[in-house]
Amino acid sequence: MGEGNLLVVIVTFQRVNHHMHEVAIQALVVVRLVRVLRSVLVVEPKIVWGRVETNIALLWMAINAIAKQQI
Repeated sequence: MGEGNLLVVIVTFQRVNHHMHEVAIQALVVVRLVRVLRSVLVVEPKIVWGRVETNIALLWMAINAIAKQQI
């Protein structure tokens, strides 16, 4: 394997590693959000389910924003 190929592999690995780090942080954030949602769902299941369905996109944007802040 030439030096150029090795460099590509290293850069690719670093990108994948960084991406995995972001995914790990997002997973932690999701776990926290799920715990919060569960505690709320126990109180008002019907109301919250309606909101959850309409707010999944906003939730995901929030997760991404939080993940970026923690890196």
